[in-house]
Amino acid sequence: MKYITTLILLLFLYNTKAQLPIIEANITFNEKNSSVPFQVLKKNSYEFAISYYIYSGGWKMNNDTYYTILAYKKNAWKKLLLIYNEDSKSIKKTKKKQINNRNAKRLISDLNKNNFWSLSLDSLNIKQLPPKILAKNEVINDTVFIKTNVIRSFNVADGTTYYFEIFQNGKVKILSCESPESYKNVFPEIQTTQNFINSKKAFVDFIESN
Repeated sequence: MKYITTLILLLFLYNTKAQLPIIEANITFNEKNSSVPFQVLKKNSYEFAISYYIYSGGWKMNNDTYYTILAYKKNAWKKLLLIYNEDSKSIKKTKKKQINNRNAKRLISDLNKNNFWSLSLDSLNIKQLPPKILAKNEVINDTVFIKTNVIRSFNVADGTTYYFEIFQNGKVKILSCESPESYKNVFPEIQTTQNFINSKKAFVDFIESN
Protein backbone atom coordinates (compact mmCIF):
# COMPACT_ATOMS: atom_id res chain seq x y z
CA MET A 1 0.00 0.00 0.00
CA LYS A 2 2.91 2.31 0.80
CA TYR A 3 4.40 1.76 -2.65
CA ILE A 4 1.04 2.43 -4.36
CA THR A 5 0.65 5.69 -2.46
CA THR A 6 4.17 6.74 -3.43
CA LEU A 7 3.53 5.86 -7.10
CA ILE A 8 0.31 7.87 -7.15
CA LEU A 9 2.12 10.84 -5.62
CA LEU A 10 4.93 10.62 -8.17
CA LEU A 11 2.44 10.42 -11.04
CA PHE A 12 0.60 13.45 -9.68
CA LEU A 13 3.82 15.47 -9.44
CA TYR A 14 4.85 14.39 -12.93
CA ASN A 15 1.51 15.35 -14.45
CA THR A 16 1.63 18.75 -12.74
CA LYS A 17 5.04 19.56 -14.22
CA ALA A 18 4.34 17.91 -17.56
CA GLN A 19 1.82 20.60 -18.34
CA LEU A 20 4.37 23.40 -18.09
CA PRO A 21 5.71 24.71 -21.41
CA ILE A 22 9.32 25.49 -22.25
CA ILE A 23 9.69 29.19 -23.05
CA GLU A 24 12.34 31.15 -24.93
CA ALA A 25 13.40 34.46 -23.38
CA ASN A 26 12.92 37.52 -25.58
CA ILE A 27 14.23 40.39 -23.42
CA THR A 28 17.65 41.61 -22.33
CA PHE A 29 19.25 41.10 -18.93
CA ASN A 30 18.60 44.73 -17.95
CA GLU A 31 14.96 44.56 -19.09
CA LYS A 32 14.47 41.41 -17.07
CA ASN A 33 15.90 42.95 -13.91
CA SER A 34 13.69 46.01 -14.28
CA SER A 35 10.57 43.80 -14.27
CA VAL A 36 8.62 44.23 -11.03
CA PRO A 37 7.05 40.75 -11.07
CA PHE A 38 10.40 39.14 -11.86
CA GLN A 39 12.01 40.60 -8.75
CA VAL A 40 9.19 39.30 -6.54
CA LEU A 41 9.11 35.87 -8.16
CA LYS A 42 12.89 35.53 -8.06
CA LYS A 43 13.00 36.48 -4.38
CA ASN A 44 10.39 33.83 -3.57
CA SER A 45 12.00 31.15 -5.78
CA TYR A 46 9.01 30.49 -8.03
CA GLU A 47 9.76 28.04 -10.83
CA PHE A 48 7.14 29.21 -13.30
CA ALA A 49 4.68 32.11 -13.49
CA ILE A 50 2.43 34.15 -15.76
CA SER A 51 2.01 37.84 -14.97
CA TYR A 52 -0.74 39.98 -16.51
CA TYR A 53 -1.15 43.75 -16.45
CA ILE A 54 -2.66 46.56 -18.47
CA TYR A 55 -1.22 49.86 -19.62
CA SER A 56 -3.53 52.60 -20.84
CA GLY A 57 -2.34 55.67 -22.69
CA GLY A 58 -4.76 57.78 -20.68
CA TRP A 59 -4.98 58.82 -17.03
CA LYS A 60 -4.16 56.21 -14.35
CA MET A 61 -5.44 56.38 -10.77
CA ASN A 62 -2.65 57.00 -8.21
CA ASN A 63 -0.15 56.03 -10.92
CA ASP A 64 -0.46 52.42 -9.78
CA THR A 65 0.09 49.30 -11.88
CA TYR A 66 -1.83 46.16 -10.92
CA TYR A 67 -0.06 42.87 -11.62
CA THR A 68 -2.05 39.65 -11.44
CA ILE A 69 0.17 36.58 -11.31
CA LEU A 70 -0.35 32.85 -11.44
CA ALA A 71 2.80 31.30 -9.94
CA TYR A 72 4.06 27.78 -9.41
CA LYS A 73 6.62 26.22 -7.07
CA LYS A 74 6.99 23.03 -5.09
CA ASN A 75 4.08 21.41 -6.94
CA ALA A 76 1.60 24.09 -5.88
CA TRP A 77 -0.03 27.07 -7.62
CA LYS A 78 -0.71 30.48 -6.12
CA LYS A 79 -2.47 33.62 -7.28
CA LEU A 80 -0.61 36.84 -6.45
CA LEU A 81 -1.74 40.44 -6.68
CA LEU A 82 0.93 43.16 -6.72
CA ILE A 83 0.15 46.86 -6.66
CA TYR A 84 3.18 48.85 -7.74
CA ASN A 85 3.38 52.63 -7.48
CA GLU A 86 5.29 54.22 -10.34
CA ASP A 87 6.02 57.42 -8.37
CA SER A 88 7.57 55.83 -5.29
CA LYS A 89 8.96 52.85 -7.24
CA SER A 90 7.68 50.51 -4.56
CA ILE A 91 5.15 47.76 -4.04
CA LYS A 92 2.19 49.09 -2.07
CA LYS A 93 0.37 45.83 -1.54
CA THR A 94 0.76 42.10 -2.05
CA LYS A 95 -1.89 39.39 -1.77
CA LYS A 96 -1.50 35.62 -2.11
CA LYS A 97 -4.04 32.85 -2.49
CA GLN A 98 -3.65 29.11 -2.94
CA ILE A 99 -5.04 27.82 -6.26
CA ASN A 100 -6.42 24.36 -6.97
CA ASN A 101 -3.86 22.45 -9.09
CA ARG A 102 -6.52 20.97 -11.35
CA ASN A 103 -7.93 24.41 -12.20
CA ALA A 104 -4.44 25.76 -12.92
CA LYS A 105 -3.71 22.81 -15.23
CA ARG A 106 -6.97 23.49 -17.07
CA LEU A 107 -5.86 27.08 -17.73
CA ILE A 108 -2.46 25.89 -19.00
CA SER A 109 -4.30 23.52 -21.33
CA ASP A 110 -6.50 26.36 -22.64
CA LEU A 111 -3.40 28.45 -23.32
CA ASN A 112 -1.80 25.50 -25.12
CA LYS A 113 -4.82 25.24 -27.43
CA ASN A 114 -4.33 28.89 -28.45
CA ASN A 115 -0.58 28.51 -29.13
CA PHE A 116 0.00 31.12 -26.44
CA TRP A 117 3.59 30.12 -25.70
CA SER A 118 4.72 30.46 -29.31
CA LEU A 119 3.27 33.95 -29.85
CA SER A 120 5.78 36.71 -30.53
CA LEU A 121 5.82 40.49 -30.27
CA ASP A 122 6.20 40.84 -34.05
CA SER A 123 3.19 38.65 -34.78
CA LEU A 124 0.99 40.53 -32.29
CA ASN A 125 1.55 44.12 -33.34
CA ILE A 126 0.92 44.19 -37.08
CA LYS A 127 -0.47 47.57 -38.11
CA GLN A 128 -0.42 47.30 -41.87
CA LEU A 129 -0.99 44.60 -44.47
CA PRO A 130 -0.88 44.36 -48.27
CA PRO A 131 -4.24 44.48 -50.06
CA LYS A 132 -6.33 41.33 -50.11
CA ILE A 133 -6.54 41.42 -53.93
CA LEU A 134 -3.45 42.52 -55.84
CA ALA A 135 -4.04 45.15 -58.50
CA LYS A 136 -3.51 44.31 -62.16
CA ASN A 137 -2.70 46.74 -64.94
CA GLU A 138 -5.34 47.03 -67.69
CA VAL A 139 -5.14 47.99 -71.36
CA ILE A 140 -8.15 49.89 -72.68
CA ASN A 141 -8.15 51.28 -76.23
CA ASP A 142 -4.37 50.91 -76.46
CA THR A 143 -4.00 52.88 -73.21
CA VAL A 144 -2.33 51.19 -70.23
CA PHE A 145 -3.97 51.96 -66.90
CA ILE A 146 -1.60 51.27 -64.01
CA LYS A 147 -3.32 50.33 -60.78
CA THR A 148 -1.41 50.61 -57.53
CA ASN A 149 -1.77 48.32 -54.56
CA VAL A 150 -3.06 50.17 -51.54
CA ILE A 151 -1.52 49.11 -48.26
CA ARG A 152 -4.10 48.52 -45.56
CA SER A 153 -3.03 50.29 -42.39
CA PHE A 154 -4.63 51.09 -39.04
CA ASN A 155 -3.49 52.79 -35.87
CA VAL A 156 -5.14 53.37 -32.49
CA ALA A 157 -4.26 56.59 -30.69
CA ASP A 158 -3.81 56.24 -26.91
CA GLY A 159 -5.01 52.66 -26.98
CA THR A 160 -4.86 50.09 -24.20
CA THR A 161 -1.97 47.62 -24.25
CA TYR A 162 -2.23 44.23 -22.57
CA TYR A 163 0.92 42.59 -21.25
CA PHE A 164 1.90 39.08 -20.26
CA GLU A 165 5.25 38.25 -18.71
CA ILE A 166 6.05 34.54 -18.60
CA PHE A 167 8.74 33.40 -16.16
CA GLN A 168 10.56 30.09 -16.07
CA ASN A 169 13.64 29.42 -13.94
CA GLY A 170 15.20 32.84 -14.55
CA LYS A 171 14.01 33.23 -18.16
CA VAL A 172 11.44 35.89 -19.07
CA LYS A 173 9.28 36.22 -22.17
CA ILE A 174 7.10 39.28 -22.70
CA LEU A 175 4.01 39.39 -24.90
CA SER A 176 2.14 42.63 -25.49
CA CYS A 177 -0.68 43.58 -27.79
CA GLU A 178 -2.25 47.02 -28.24
CA SER A 179 -6.04 47.21 -28.58
CA PRO A 180 -6.23 43.63 -29.96
CA GLU A 181 -9.99 43.64 -30.49
CA SER A 182 -9.78 46.81 -32.59
CA TYR A 183 -6.98 45.46 -34.78
CA LYS A 184 -8.75 42.12 -35.13
CA ASN A 185 -11.77 43.90 -36.59
CA VAL A 186 -9.57 45.58 -39.22
CA PHE A 187 -7.29 42.60 -39.93
CA PRO A 188 -9.49 39.53 -39.25
CA GLU A 189 -7.07 37.23 -41.08
CA ILE A 190 -4.34 37.60 -38.44
CA GLN A 191 -4.83 34.47 -36.34
CA THR A 192 -2.19 35.38 -33.76
CA THR A 193 -4.26 38.38 -32.65
CA GLN A 194 -7.26 36.10 -32.12
CA ASN A 195 -5.05 33.67 -30.19
CA PHE A 196 -3.96 36.51 -27.91
CA ILE A 197 -7.57 37.62 -27.38
CA ASN A 198 -8.62 34.05 -26.52
CA SER A 199 -5.67 33.62 -24.16
CA LYS A 200 -6.33 36.94 -22.45
CA LYS A 201 -9.97 36.00 -21.89
CA ALA A 202 -9.04 32.56 -20.56
CA PHE A 203 -6.54 34.06 -18.10
CA VAL A 204 -8.83 36.86 -16.88
CA ASP A 205 -11.78 34.46 -16.50
CA PHE A 206 -9.56 32.10 -14.53
CA ILE A 207 -8.27 34.81 -12.20
CA GLU A 208 -11.77 36.17 -11.55
CA SER A 209 -13.21 32.74 -10.76
CA ASN A 210 -10.39 31.41 -8.56
